Amino acid sequence: MNTYSSTIFWTLFVLMILATIHLGCQKSENEIIPRIPDQTYQFADSLIVGDSVGMRIHKRNQLIKNYPITINIDGDESDDFRLENIDYLSASHGSSIVMYVFALHDSAQVLVESFIDTSYILEKRDTVMQGDTMYYYFENHYSCRRESDDYRIKWTSPRSKIRDVDSTDILEKMDAKWKTDTLRINGSAKPGHWHDKDELPNKIFITNEHYINDCHYFLENEVHYIPFKIVGINLMGWFKVQILNYYSFKLIEYAVQKPLDRD
Repeated sequence: MNTYSSTIFWTLFVLMILATIHLGCQKSENEIIPRIPDQTYQFADSLIVGDSVGMRIHKRNQLIKNYPITINIDGDESDDFRLENIDYLSASHGSSIVMYVFALHDSAQVLVESFIDTSYILEKRDTVMQGDTMYYYFENHYSCRRESDDYRIKWTSPRSKIRDVDSTDILEKMDAKWKTDTLRINGSAKPGHWHDKDELPNKIFITNEHYINDCHYFLENEVHYIPFKIVGINLMGWFKVQILNYYSFKLIEYAVQKPLDRD
């Protein structure tokens, strides 16, 4: 091999080595390396709701109306919670907007309390003859509470709801009522109504139904705290929300515990 050929050979060889190193560096830079939570972090076993001591406060003041908010509490690759309002629109019942907090995996939990949900009903029936036609009137009033002694129980069901905590309440890590679930935030402050009319020869059936469902949930124009916990690293905090109206609510802030050995 002459000197010229040898120079070309070694030049190409060095370029190939450099290209391989470059590609290798690019690959490692682009790899997504999962974050493993530092199990050495220790967090307090309790906290005071609304107190900033020992907490990282994340101010948001974000309206939740047409788009959900997802929040990653512990900084890993997975979102932990989603706050969202969903419009269950139907031709018969119109718009019914429900606001939720979604715990997105088994390690994301919300503090709940159990209760027996009860639905009451008041039924009214009437018939009126007009000419050759008989009118049949059916009127049903449904409510989550007994509006009068005329209401009877229609059904009962065990359920869970977000525990309604106040500022200065104490959250305990070992509380037995932490739960991974999809939980409703608001009740329907807007009473529902449904109307139907069926016509047959010489008979007309008219049905009216009314719904009240503002029990057990957060109501408008009030600030509420939703306690949460991330299992495994035992990290607690809260979402501070406000129901603005029937259509929207606001995430004012969320707070996360600081490790005990850090400022």
